[in-house]
Amino acid sequence: MNRKAGPERRPVHRSREPLVSAQSQDAKAFESIFLWLQRSAWRNFGIEWEGRS
Repeated sequence: MNRKAGPERRPVHRSREPLVSAQSQDAKAFESIFLWLQRSAWRNFGIEWEGRS
């Protein structure tokens, strides 16, 4: 069991690098989606402001 635990820990440690890259990709995707939502929100606010004025 101890010998198996050693090799099992190594892949977990290595998997941290792909997880970080995946997190960075998710962060970029989230930023693009957030910016898109912000733009659409600004458009909606602009239409609302035009309607009010």
